[in-house]
Amino acid sequence: MAQDGGYEPGPLLGQSSFAVIRSEALTDADASKLVKQIQLHGGKAVIDNYPEERLDLDQITHIIAATSDFQDYHDAVEQFKSIVKPSWVEASLATNRLANPRRY
Repeated sequence: MAQDGGYEPGPLLGQSSFAVIRSEALTDADASKLVKQIQLHGGKAVIDNYPEERLDLDQITHIIAATSDFQDYHDAVEQFKSIVKPSWVEASLATNRLANPRRY
């Protein structure tokens, strides 16, 4: 809380945890940049470790992927996880508010 008793917002992504899914369209370097941006704005983020390990969906609020072709896609949909494109992060940071995931 702010000293005057008013509300003081936390970091934009402070209540979110992300998994970044690599693909041909989302390279290792791109994934690393996204993780750094997310962490800079208070979020937690991991990069997938496919095919060796599956995602721990219980610890994730959002999945960032350039495609829906990844191992945990159907489980994530069943658990109502937000699956967004990398541009969602850019749009959210540009407006300083979480963008509607349905558009991404």
